[in-house]
Amino acid sequence: MLLLGAGNIGEAWIDLFKRASPTLDRELEASVELIGVVGSQKALIANDGIDLNNWQQDYQSHATAWDYESLFEQLALLACDEIVALDISASASLTLQYPELFARGIHVVSANKLAGSDHCHFTES
Repeated sequence: MLLLGAGNIGEAWIDLFKRASPTLDRELEASVELIGVVGSQKALIANDGIDLNNWQQDYQSHATAWDYESLFEQLALLACDEIVALDISASASLTLQYPELFARGIHVVSANKLAGSDHCHFTES
């Protein structure tokens, strides 16, 4: 899982994910890991998964400035079978990157209200 949005909703989602993770792993018969937390200015990407108990400290200590090109490069280096990006941000610029995410085989789940708005013409393609 790649979390796009590190604010209050992101924090609540990580808490929920931490509680649901054992059940998800068991029911899916797979390991579902949080491999990235991306905020508006910094990103923490971890091939071995992010420690859900210490993610805030790790984010503060190890997250680095990012742009889309560097983010895509980091994601390409991960040894994941699949990446699911959960966009809970309110970023219009991020929604414009969905086609690139799809092209790279990254699945996107979006709660971003801007993704379906009129300015995102890619939804027609």
